[in-house]
Amino acid sequence: MRNLFLILICSGILISCNQPKEEITTATGQPSTTQNEDFFPVTTFIQGQIMEIRSNGVNPLKITTAGNRIDSSWLKVEELDIAFADFLRPTIDSSNMARFFNESKFLDQTLNAYTFTYEPAVQLPDSLEVQRWDVYINPKLNSVKRIYIEKVDAANKKLQLTWQSKEWCRIVSFSPTGALEKEVLIKWRFE
Repeated sequence: MRNLFLILICSGILISCNQPKEEITTATGQPSTTQNEDFFPVTTFIQGQIMEIRSNGVNPLKITTAGNRIDSSWLKVEELDIAFADFLRPTIDSSNMARFFNESKFLDQTLNAYTFTYEPAVQLPDSLEVQRWDVYINPKLNSVKRIYIEKVDAANKKLQLTWQSKEWCRIVSFSPTGALEKEVLIKWRFE
């Protein structure tokens, strides 16, 4: 059942990535900006990655750095939803975010990736924690390389997630004053 769910999620993502899109750049070579109804389903993608981690049967390694202290432990698969909870809500997709964010896209030759950047189109409501996000797509494989998300939580702490597809993620938290509080690296690929 898990494999079927994972296949359905991956198929949906690939189909949405293969849909014809607007030109990547404008006639002047600038990134195109749209209020597109077809935002990349970031939350669904991350949930699919979590399902894949579970199905592989590998316990991820969690390395926490706070100040001068570094601590590591194995993360149980039962704890994955808790570890990533801050970035699984609100759901980042077209139906929830299209009215608040604009999508711009361009081919970043330095990163060898199509970069889809989502930035506020309007003044964001205080209740919306997500501030911006980026999705990096490998142009040769047509697959997600990386996702980056910025949030500000209810306590006014800034949270950043960098998700390297099929390998690791890094969650960095900053105090309301901007000081680095903690960095958590979670790795599930050990090659």
